[in-house]
Amino acid sequence: MEIVRGVHLLSNFRANLYLLLVDSITLIDTGWPGNANRILSYLSSLGYEPSDVSYIVLTHCHVDHCGSAAEVKERTEATVAAHENDVGCISGVTPHPAPRGILGVAFRIVKPFLRLHPVKVDLPLSDEMEVPDSGGLRVVFTPGHTTGSICLYHPKLKVLFSGDTVICEGGNVHEPAESSSMNPSEVRHSVKKLSELDFESLLPGHGAPIVHDASSKVGDLAARLEKRA
Repeated sequence: MEIVRGVHLLSNFRANLYLLLVDSITLIDTGWPGNANRILSYLSSLGYEPSDVSYIVLTHCHVDHCGSAAEVKERTEATVAAHENDVGCISGVTPHPAPRGILGVAFRIVKPFLRLHPVKVDLPLSDEMEVPDSGGLRVVFTPGHTTGSICLYHPKLKVLFSGDTVICEGGNVHEPAESSSMNPSEVRHSVKKLSELDFESLLPGHGAPIVHDASSKVGDLAARLEKRA
C-alpha cells in the first residue's frame, strides 16, 4: 500500500520492504529468501513489469533484508546496491554475521535451512552518495547493527528509510536489540546522526512506519541513548 506519496510498503514479509516510485523504481530491501514472487506480484498489481525495477538497495547484510536479492535481481536485471562494508557478506565472500547469545544459537541451528543465495553487488555505496534515478535518495552511513548498515534519506519527500538502525513498536522508536547488533555503541552514534536530519516520515525495517513528526521521536531516542551511555 502507498503510505507516503511515491512510497509503497510491502508488509507481512516479517521485515518491511519498500518501493520508491520516483523517476524510476527502487526496491529497498528484499526480505527473507523466497519473497521474489510476492514482490513481483505486487509490482504487477501496480501495472509494472519486472524490468521496470532499476535498483535494489539493501540496507544491510542480514538475511531478513537481503535474502531474496539474488532471485529478484535475476528476474528484474536491476542493479544491486549496498554499502561497501557489507559487500563481502552479501556477495558470499565472507560469512553472514551471527547474533550473540540465544539468538546466535538459534541462527546457527536454522542457517542450513535458510537457502542463502549470495548476489553480486553492482554498486557499492558510501556515505552521502545519491542513488541514481531515485529523485534524490541519499545514503546515510549508520554502522553498528552491521559494519555496513545504511539508512536512506529522501529530503524532497522528507522520508527516512531506517533499516534496522531505528525500529518502531507501538508508535515509538528504539534501537535494535544489542544481541542482534555487531557494535551497539556505534548504533548510538548512528542514531545521533539520524536525529540531525529533517524528515516527517520514518519507514523502518521492522514495525509500523511513523508518517508524522517522526524526526522528533528519533531525537528523543538519541537523547535517551546519550543519557544511558
